[in-house]
Amino acid sequence: MDSGLSCDSSCSVHCVPTSPLSSPFPELYSNGVPSDSQHAIIFDSIQRAKADLARIEAEMATLKAQRAELNRFICYHTGMISAVRRFPNETLADIFSRCVDPDAEFDPLRNGVWILGRVCQRWRAVALGTPELWRHFILRETGEQDPLKPFLKIQLDRARSAPLSIRFSARRSIELMDVFLDVPAQWEDVHVNSSDPRMGACFMRWPDSHFPRLRRLEITSYHPMLEGRTSRVNLVDSLPALEYLWLDIGFKPFPGQLLLPWSQLRTCILRQFSASDVLRVLPLVSRETHVSIIDPWIIPAILTAADSPIRSVQIIGRGTNVSVPTERLLIAMILPNLEKLEIGWTLGPEPLEGAISLLNTSACHLKHLSLPQGPYPLTQLISLLESPHVRDIVRLDIPHISNSEYTPSLLAKLEGNGAFLPHLHTLAIRGDSRDIEALNVLDILRDRRPTTRKVSFTRWGWDFPERERGSRDTGLEVVVLHG
Repeated sequence: MDSGLSCDSSCSVHCVPTSPLSSPFPELYSNGVPSDSQHAIIFDSIQRAKADLARIEAEMATLKAQRAELNRFICYHTGMISAVRRFPNETLADIFSRCVDPDAEFDPLRNGVWILGRVCQRWRAVALGTPELWRHFILRETGEQDPLKPFLKIQLDRARSAPLSIRFSARRSIELMDVFLDVPAQWEDVHVNSSDPRMGACFMRWPDSHFPRLRRLEITSYHPMLEGRTSRVNLVDSLPALEYLWLDIGFKPFPGQLLLPWSQLRTCILRQFSASDVLRVLPLVSRETHVSIIDPWIIPAILTAADSPIRSVQIIGRGTNVSVPTERLLIAMILPNLEKLEIGWTLGPEPLEGAISLLNTSACHLKHLSLPQGPYPLTQLISLLESPHVRDIVRLDIPHISNSEYTPSLLAKLEGNGAFLPHLHTLAIRGDSRDIEALNVLDILRDRRPTTRKVSFTRWGWDFPERERGSRDTGLEVVVLHG
């Protein structure tokens, strides 16, 4: 039996017929008993079929090998004419910069910039020739710190003169800071968060260095920064470009012998500072400095009033334990240029009383006022808002307290008194949006202020407009903030 055919004389492939093989004895399908001659014929047919099958399988193996070879050829040569190969090096470097995650923890095995350098010779050359790709260092605590040191030095070498962004958060690896202290001229954005008691000794080396590029500095240390040091540590000349400063000293006294360039700061954030230390810092900053005070605390002592030129201050505390320190701090501050006052998170009426005292003492003219959650008496709030020092206010940010007359009374005041906050442009109300929407804010304000134009529901800084009314381009914008 010949079960195979050839297409033509030039075809090297043995073809298989499309019709099924026919049995020489189909009557035996019904479990009949073959005769001796039939048995011999069937056996011979089986042998020929096995031979044909072996030949076909061999040919299939050859075809599969040829197919794999063709696929490899297509793959390799398609890559040769890929548009990526024709990109200029500058374009590749720009693409690489978008592949590098500046917040990824330092790991030579997994960081994108290290992986890109292992793809091919050209990509490696582009990566090594782009120092900006190697400028980010995120160091956190791990079990083994010493093996990182050689790789840190390699990446620093590859960064060359690029400005460095360093995030250093560890307990047992403070010695790794020595690697970066060898290149202080490249520091641009540095965040050091360490509970290592050796941090103070490391910090004492800073006056001997110069950081001409350092613009942003964040230090969190839960051990005294200059423990055991009584002489002055002057960093004024070492930090000529510093604009942003975050200091978190973990409810420890701030070392008075530490001299910082306060007057050149644009943003100054003081966390877990005592009220007396805050009052020592405020006169040193400039008019353009925005000061944030987070979780202030107070010691049993009389606070000395401090006069400061700042125009913007924010005080944030959490829980009732900071209400009294916040009030006493506000009372002790004299800020005649103050235009923006934000008080956040604190509970109880004390911060509002402190704000009233601050405004009266400073005789300032606020433009932006943000008040804490409360609760506090409505009469106290109205008294504050009727002060001549808030008459020019353009933005008011207040909480809404559910099941109370707090917000409705304020809205009624806005509706019925044309002299009450006449310049108000934005009213932000924090609370549950459904509860606030039921107040019909726009309807209440529409008659007195026809230019009131929209209600926006805002959550964590993102706007979700839910209802708008057409009006002129100027007017009161009511922003409802989810609490």
